[in-house]
Amino acid sequence: MTIVVAASGQTFDAQLEEDAQGNLCLYQLSRSTGEALVCWGLATVLRLGWRIVWASPTERAQLEAHGFGRGWVQ
Repeated sequence: MTIVVAASGQTFDAQLEEDAQGNLCLYQLSRSTGEALVCWGLATVLRLGWRIVWASPTERAQLEAHGFGRGWVQ
């Protein structure tokens, strides 16, 4: 998925995963290696104004299954 950080306008690729408690987390991926660098809680960053600007069909289904249905991917 691709994320835009509201405050800076920075765009980055992230991997969406469910943690052990059932929360969705975004893992920022290294542009050079593709490794996960940092993890953020999806609900938290969306409240901060981050936007999802692209998500694969699998990620969209995962979002919808966790209550982040239509309107969250712009």
